[in-house]
Amino acid sequence: MVRTSWRLPVLAWTSVIALLSGSLLAAFTAAPASAAVDSLVLNGVYCTSGVNCWAVGNLRTGDATLNQVLHRTRGGTWHRVSVPEPGGTAAGDNNNLNAVRCASATDCWAVGDYQPLGSARLGQVLHWNGKKWSVKSVPAPGGTATGDFNELNDVACASAASCWAVGYYGIDMTTTTDESVVALTLALHWNGRKWSLTRTPNPGGHSKNHVNALNAVRCQSVRDCWAAGSDGAGSSFIHRNLMLHWNGAKWTTRTVPDPGGTAKPAINQIRGLSCTSRTNCWAAGSYGKELQAGHERLRNQLLHWNGRKWVRVTTPNPDGTGLQARNDLFAVTCKTAGDCWTVGWTGGHNGRPGLNETLHWNARKWSVIRAPEPGGTNGDVSNILTSIRCTKPSNCWAVGVVEMSAGAADEILHWNGTRWRTTLGPS
Repeated sequence: MVRTSWRLPVLAWTSVIALLSGSLLAAFTAAPASAAVDSLVLNGVYCTSGVNCWAVGNLRTGDATLNQVLHRTRGGTWHRVSVPEPGGTAAGDNNNLNAVRCASATDCWAVGDYQPLGSARLGQVLHWNGKKWSVKSVPAPGGTATGDFNELNDVACASAASCWAVGYYGIDMTTTTDESVVALTLALHWNGRKWSLTRTPNPGGHSKNHVNALNAVRCQSVRDCWAAGSDGAGSSFIHRNLMLHWNGAKWTTRTVPDPGGTAKPAINQIRGLSCTSRTNCWAAGSYGKELQAGHERLRNQLLHWNGRKWVRVTTPNPDGTGLQARNDLFAVTCKTAGDCWTVGWTGGHNGRPGLNETLHWNARKWSVIRAPEPGGTNGDVSNILTSIRCTKPSNCWAVGVVEMSAGAADEILHWNGTRWRTTLGPS
C-alpha cells in the first residue's frame, strides 16, 4: 500500500493509516514518477551530545524513494551518510526512515519501512555501530504478500539490551469499489541479540476497517515504557487516543482523555511522547472534527502524566479554533520537567500557508515561540516540523520539511537559548 498524500486524513482508510501512523514521509514523498525535482523530508532527530546528532527521513531521486540519514559532528555541519536501501533503488522502489534513537554514540537505531515495487511494505530497522549503518532482521506479522503492510514509526531504548520499536501492521484489500483495511498495533523488542514480536492490545478491534496504530514510544526503565497512537473504526470516522504501558511483563491499555470526543466524526491522535521520570510524561498530537471531505477542525493536544493519570493541559492554538483551523503537533521533548518543547505546524489548506509551530513549557504553561519559515509564507508553501531534540536549554534541533509545488526540501532549525534559526543541510 502506497500512501499518495499525507494531507488526506480521514477521507478513506488507506489515508487514515497515514493519519494514525504519525509519519509524514513515505506518504508524502511517494510523488508521481514524473517528478523531476528531488524531494527531501526529515522525520526524526536525535543527539547523543551537543556535537553529535542524527536526522533521518527520505529523499526522492529519479523514480525511487531512498533512505536519508544526516549526521552532525564536532565540525558543526550536517552531512549525508551512506545507508542501506533494503527496498531497492529501482524505479518505484521505496525506502523511508521515521525515527532515530541512540543508546550511545556508537549504538543507534533508525526505524521505518521499505517496499520494493509491487511487493509488501515491510518494517525497516537499521543499526549504527559507530562505523556504519547495517540492516537488522525484524518480524513481519502483517505478512509479505502484496497488500500486506508492516511499518515502524518510533524507537526508544531503556538500555543497550532493551529497545522498543512501535508502529502497526495489517492488510489492505481495498478495491476501486470497496475499502477494506485492517491494522493492528505493532511492538518489537530488542534484547541485545535479536528483535522479536510482543503481544499488544488492539482496542479499536480486529475487523474490516478497524485500525490500531502506535506512533511513539518512550522508556524510563526496562519496566516502565509508554507507547501511544490512535485507534478507531472506519465506518464511523471515530479516532480515539490510544495509550499503552509496559510494566516489564506485558503491555496494557491505559485510560487517556479524548478531548475531541468519541462521537462521529471525532479525531483524537497522539504522535509524540517524552518522559523525564516515572511521574512526568507528556503526549502531543491533535484533536477535532472531520467536518467534510478534506476539511478538519484541528486543535493542539497536550496530555500530562502525573504518576497517577493522564490529564489534558491547556494549550495554545496559533491557527485559532474556528471551523477551518488546523493546529497539529508531531513531537515533544523535555530536557527537564520544567523545560519542554513541542513542534508541528498550523494552517496549510484553503489557500493558506503551512507555518512552523513551536511551543515551550516553562513548568507553568505552554507558550508560542516564534520560529523561522524557511519556505516563506506564500499560500502554496508549507513549513512543517516533525521532530525535536534538546541536549541542554540552549541547544535544540528541530527538523521537518518545506513543502512546495515543485517538491520538498529538508528543514533544520536550531535553538540557541534565545531564538530559533534556520540551519543549512547538505546541498
